[in-house]
Amino acid sequence: MASLLKVDALTGVTTAGSISVTGEGGSTTTNLQQGLAKAWVHTDMVGTAAILDSFNIGSLTDSGGGTFAHTFVSDMSGADKYSMAGITGATDGNGNDHCLFSRAAPATTGMSIIVTVNNSATDRPDNFIVVHGDLA
Repeated sequence: MASLLKVDALTGVTTAGSISVTGEGGSTTTNLQQGLAKAWVHTDMVGTAAILDSFNIGSLTDSGGGTFAHTFVSDMSGADKYSMAGITGATDGNGNDHCLFSRAAPATTGMSIIVTVNNSATDRPDNFIVVHGDLA
């Protein structure tokens, strides 16, 4: 028989901000908070730059020619306390190499991005970024 649990908040018993979840197979545990995405964003940088959808992203700054920046609504706890992964998903059908990179050193308040096509900074329509780490 399936169970249904409805709650508005979860709090750890020994540490309020830490909840361990037993993994598949039952032999290991995962810290729930560490496994959650702390921010994600889908942007379109062609024409008028736009955030298509996001979580914990406060703003988008278009710096021109494939470069842009996002600010976090809730800052990260340190510049070395998170990682991000991203991809630019649009293709042009010509076999060109599309890459998405961090443009500057990590900051607690946001991230700077550059998208290149064949090593040239270029605005692309579908850019996806996810951030994992520790919130401030």
